[in-house]
Amino acid sequence: YVNTYVFKHRLNSRPGQFVNLWLPGVDEKPMSIAYDGGEEFWLTIFAVGRMTKVLSGMKVGDRVGVRGPFGTAFEYQAGDHLILLGGGYGAAPLYYLAVEALKKKCTVDFILGARSKEHLLFVNRIRELQRQYKGIVKLHIATDDGSEGVKGYNTQIFETVMENLMKKNFHTVQKKNHQIRAVCVGPELMMKRASDICFALKTFCQVSL
Repeated sequence: YVNTYVFKHRLNSRPGQFVNLWLPGVDEKPMSIAYDGGEEFWLTIFAVGRMTKVLSGMKVGDRVGVRGPFGTAFEYQAGDHLILLGGGYGAAPLYYLAVEALKKKCTVDFILGARSKEHLLFVNRIRELQRQYKGIVKLHIATDDGSEGVKGYNTQIFETVMENLMKKNFHTVQKKNHQIRAVCVGPELMMKRASDICFALKTFCQVSL
């Protein structure tokens, strides 16, 4: 299962960065930042190992250690068209990126993938962005079992979206000095496939490792 932990603290991070989360006497692990609103930041964490299971049993007011932000932020410019490909936990840091990019008049295609409907993250929040930025944000969903969206892999949707964008909008976008940029966060095989697609299309691709 997955929890989102809200820290009432100023972090001054950028989308794509991470923090090291420390549970004294247990372990310290790097965690992607799911959102940073200035006065608070969020970490969305799967309870899969010893540390994250201990964390899931903690209560409001319990103390943890946080170091950061660390790492490289995603690169984009105002007015770019971003294709965000998220698998599993990857939806969280990409949501943060979408929120910030939309403030800079970017267009966003958000492609989510998971094993089944119940494993999709941040869907309601992304749909809220879609309502708020009508025609600027598009949400695409793929699940392995077909319980939500298209049955299959999110990389299949990604390839179609990328090819259509490159055919229809490439010259228009280039004239305005805006770029089509793919940003991928999730399983390594998914990111490898996405990078291969972008390489073939000769367009930008950023992956989070």
